[in-house]
Amino acid sequence: MAPLVSKQIVSTLSQCLGLLVLILVTSLEALFLLQKRPPIFHFISLCCFTIFFILKPYLSKKTHKIYLVDFSCLKPPSHCKVPFSKFLKNSSMIEGFDSESVAFMANILASSGQSQETYLPPALHHIPPKTHHHEYIKEVHMVLFPVMDDLLAKTKLSPQDIDILIVNCSGFNPTPSLTSIVINHYSMKSDIKSFNLSGMGCSAGALGIDLAQNLLQIQKNSYAVVLSTEILSTGWYAGHEKPKLILNCLFRMGSAAILLTNKNQTSKHPKYELFKTLRTNKSYDDRAYLSTIREEDSEGKLGVTIKRDLLQVAGETLRANVTVLGSSILPLSEKFWHGVSIIRKRFLNKSAEIYVPNFKSVIEHFCLPASGRPVIREIAKGLKLGDREMEAAVMTLHRFGNQSSSALWYELAYLEGKERVKKGDKVWQLGMGTGPKCTSLVWKCIRPIEVIKWLLVLILASSVVFFTNALSAKTQTYIIQMDRSAKPESFNSHLDWYSSKVNSVLTKPEKADDQNQNQDRIIYTYQTAFHGVAAQLTQQEAQLLEQQDGVLSIFPEQKYELHTTRSPLFLGLEPHDSTTANVWSQRLSDHDVIVGVLDTGVWPESQSFNDTGMSPVPRRWRGACETGRGFTKQNCNRKVVGARIFLRGYESATGKFNEKTEYKSPRDQDGHGTHTAATVAGSAVRGANLLGYAYGTARGMAPAARIAAYKVCWMGGCFSSDIMAAVDKAVADGVDVLSISLGGGVSSYYRDSLSIAAFGAMEMGVFVSCSAGNGGPDPVSLTNVSPWITTVGASTMDRDFPAIVKLGNGRSITGVSLYRGRMKLDTKKMYPVVFAGGNSSSPDPSSLCLEGTLNPRKVKGKIVICERGISARVQKGVVVKNAGGVGMILANTASNGEELVADCHLIPAVAVGENEAKLIKHYALSSPRAKATLAFVGTRVGIRPSPVVAAFSSRGPNLLSFEIMKPDLVAPGVNILAAWTGELGPSSLATDRRRVKFNILSGTSMSCPHVSGIAALLKSRHPEWSPAAIKSALMTTAYVHDNTNKPLEDASRAEISTPFDHGAGHINPSKALDPGLVYDIQPQDYLEFLCTQKLTPMQLKVFSNRTCRHTLANAGDLNYPAISVVFVENTNVSVLTVHRTVTNVGPAVSSYHAIVSPFKGAYVKVEPQILKFTKANQKLSYKVTFTTKTRQPEPEFGGLVWKDGVHRVRSPIVVAWGMLI
Repeated sequence: MAPLVSKQIVSTLSQCLGLLVLILVTSLEALFLLQKRPPIFHFISLCCFTIFFILKPYLSKKTHKIYLVDFSCLKPPSHCKVPFSKFLKNSSMIEGFDSESVAFMANILASSGQSQETYLPPALHHIPPKTHHHEYIKEVHMVLFPVMDDLLAKTKLSPQDIDILIVNCSGFNPTPSLTSIVINHYSMKSDIKSFNLSGMGCSAGALGIDLAQNLLQIQKNSYAVVLSTEILSTGWYAGHEKPKLILNCLFRMGSAAILLTNKNQTSKHPKYELFKTLRTNKSYDDRAYLSTIREEDSEGKLGVTIKRDLLQVAGETLRANVTVLGSSILPLSEKFWHGVSIIRKRFLNKSAEIYVPNFKSVIEHFCLPASGRPVIREIAKGLKLGDREMEAAVMTLHRFGNQSSSALWYELAYLEGKERVKKGDKVWQLGMGTGPKCTSLVWKCIRPIEVIKWLLVLILASSVVFFTNALSAKTQTYIIQMDRSAKPESFNSHLDWYSSKVNSVLTKPEKADDQNQNQDRIIYTYQTAFHGVAAQLTQQEAQLLEQQDGVLSIFPEQKYELHTTRSPLFLGLEPHDSTTANVWSQRLSDHDVIVGVLDTGVWPESQSFNDTGMSPVPRRWRGACETGRGFTKQNCNRKVVGARIFLRGYESATGKFNEKTEYKSPRDQDGHGTHTAATVAGSAVRGANLLGYAYGTARGMAPAARIAAYKVCWMGGCFSSDIMAAVDKAVADGVDVLSISLGGGVSSYYRDSLSIAAFGAMEMGVFVSCSAGNGGPDPVSLTNVSPWITTVGASTMDRDFPAIVKLGNGRSITGVSLYRGRMKLDTKKMYPVVFAGGNSSSPDPSSLCLEGTLNPRKVKGKIVICERGISARVQKGVVVKNAGGVGMILANTASNGEELVADCHLIPAVAVGENEAKLIKHYALSSPRAKATLAFVGTRVGIRPSPVVAAFSSRGPNLLSFEIMKPDLVAPGVNILAAWTGELGPSSLATDRRRVKFNILSGTSMSCPHVSGIAALLKSRHPEWSPAAIKSALMTTAYVHDNTNKPLEDASRAEISTPFDHGAGHINPSKALDPGLVYDIQPQDYLEFLCTQKLTPMQLKVFSNRTCRHTLANAGDLNYPAISVVFVENTNVSVLTVHRTVTNVGPAVSSYHAIVSPFKGAYVKVEPQILKFTKANQKLSYKVTFTTKTRQPEPEFGGLVWKDGVHRVRSPIVVAWGMLI
């Protein structure tokens, strides 16, 4: 340590030379003046002083300037996403881990600062993880080639133009080398200089830049590429030593490609000039050297050990680096006081504090090591940086995890995306890694950064609220679940007890104002479906409260998102002619059903909420009609029987409510809530249409049911404390069905506040349906996966809105559109067609028609081809219109396939499928005079095939419990006509001045209310049925063939869909009313299921005070209407048996026989094969035994059907060997 300190002192003193020269010259001048020397003396001293300071900067100036031309960051594929619940579930199934190891990793994840959106390579998604060499090479290809492709495309360079290639990867150094793999793949030139850096940890990316700049000083007029990554599948540790388990939790996929050059900056218009680099190595110190080291554990398993003193070592290394760096870039005053403080501590007062210079005086932006939240905080504290300076590191860690050496580039991308970096600004990238080593890179921005707004969206699909809560020492909202039965008798009420618990952990107020704030910390009290409070606490207060007796669990506030007619006729609810009976022929007023809709509120003036002919509101209803701006008591009626708002969590997270921009009342200005409520139970409205499209009678699924609107979603999102309060109040009000078209990430059952609240609602007999999400077609993209929730995917109907693209080569292509406006194209005239993209598969801002990316000179008067992605579909048309375009062809990409979603555009526009889009783009790129015109046909019914599973509909399997198949079923969710707000145009854009009474929307948000409404129908017909019985009726009567009598297709790939896509099938309301048999599940049964999920007694208590009776042998024995069995890899288990019990809800005397699908990989035996019922509501049980015949590489799908000649009770079956994904 002594040599290093001495070196620092010498360096600091040498940097103070200028100050000493200044003092010397000043002293001489004073002496000359006192001695009255001739003027020549003054002139000589002044010249020496001036010459010294003029020449000083040039003495250390490097020969060549080094420029950063551009860089690219990897966005890992969605199927590599690993939420905490999936990570922990997989870990618990790996033989090397015990429960203590899994619990330790759970704690690390919870405090890591990561979100649920991080990624691991495919090899680590297997059980056990695949550790073969070819898997490592596959990961190399996955992380290096996409960023290299993107960098070459952005800079328009050829691989042959690259003179120097550096690849850094600490944990994997194969033969041939990583650079050889890249050189071979891109056929680079033979004299390229290539270097591999390994074993250097998180600092390797910065070291690679330092190496490149040294090489570029020697090799003139050259380009250097630095590829920075880590191959994670080589570093997985499957032992029990806790220090080695940490890296499993922290390191995640990422890579970056950086292009440097020493050429004249006019050649490629680089972004940055390399201003300063500095490397510090502390490996000579044994304690520092051993602070992080790869070694074998007691069982011979290799892992990286992180010692407790790592933070201290990192701090010392950082100080050594910063001291030298500061001496060369800080202003003279800062260097002077820092140098004085070092000398004072060294020679005068060893207890004195060293002055920390203000780096913000010369550095505008900071990219800190994203190694973990504690590391970021400590570094920022040591450098006296604030929240804004930490933001890039914190948000990168939150969104992507610790990406080792490449994280610095994600942080720079974040700063660029936020439009922070301006010309002349300096950026400090600080890389720290094992060794330990610290490398600083300081860049100077030398031109305005062309802001690519899609980059920010691509890199940070995270809530701004997270950053506010993550960094602020102030309070944030926590949901506190209490053990209601544990209330001491000394308290008069549960609320008094809850308040006492919260107040006991509050920090002592320093001011009178703070005392008042403490009294207002509790924002909600939950008393029905959930027991506890929502309160504003600091992180420290929340941790203290969680340790208190009677506190079951604490959840931080979570932000949820909305999952954004002909459907009654398509579903068979309405007769095709007046002579046919329908399920609405019986009035429902004899047993009113009330559906609670959690959404954006309601537009009460819509005719869909007309209560003409409805009976008085049931006396059992305990709801209220809350008033506010634009909403009075008169806005509620016999149809809309209740309307409430919940916004305290929203206000706590986002600040004071702005009543000028939002209605602080149940009035819906977004339209989403009005649309979903009308879909559930809207009254019949004749002549409903959207600008003439879909003309006919619009009505909800249960038009005689009542609606209670609970407004939980606002302009800034939907927050879990508000949603919990709404569920709790809705159950207390007396709703029968809850329709919730929103979702967040997937968390463990006991950590999912909506899941827990839905459990409480189910216990009270309330049916809960939720949207599956719009994350398709990616696998494992579902939300709301708890078995007591009905999870709804989306499908198409047999109605479409065709539009024609007529090309100049004579070809006509059919797409869809809802355009009707003032701008019209002459169908007899051809217009020039332009496509701003190229043949590359990489996303391009111009091809996506993002804001500010289209050149008006190239677009004016033309039809523009825009690819889907990043921005809203209708927004792309606005961009085209503003650039002078006359029309748009909206082109599907691989992620959308052939699925067509119609939109109400503000410009003539037609959406086309992926294959047709490729043809049109090829025509536009290959024909210099490509032309086209657009024609709009209107509405067409009888589309075949239909239904088809929507590409956007989220997919299974259920990552929490493979034995519970999800989604449960699909329902219409594409191009759905329903009521709309009067506050917003049909495109939902602020610039859209059109106003309509009905709108056409797509999303699982639209499919969920279909199921909610049909559940209301079933509840009215069978009021004694439990929520599980209603779900069973919906699932076992669903169909899996379209209107061409072929298996349901998947719109994303035009192939047969599977139960992971469509669940049990497409909803069939008329059959569901009379299902014959149902699979009933009671609350205790659901608890028994949870008892199989390795939850602790305290975690189980989150759901109920009931105790486990251990009636289920495994999770697959839950009496679910679907059957999923998994033969785990690397086990000798070849036989699995599941048990089911059915209840007869059909004719009292009936006999059912079983028919089961054949499977390639397993024998399936049903015992007994015949079920004979002798009375109504009789229960009979059976078992299904699966015996492995030949293990299959992919899951197999089939079904079990019980038939009595009238009823057909079908359960889908999934059989998998190993992981389901």
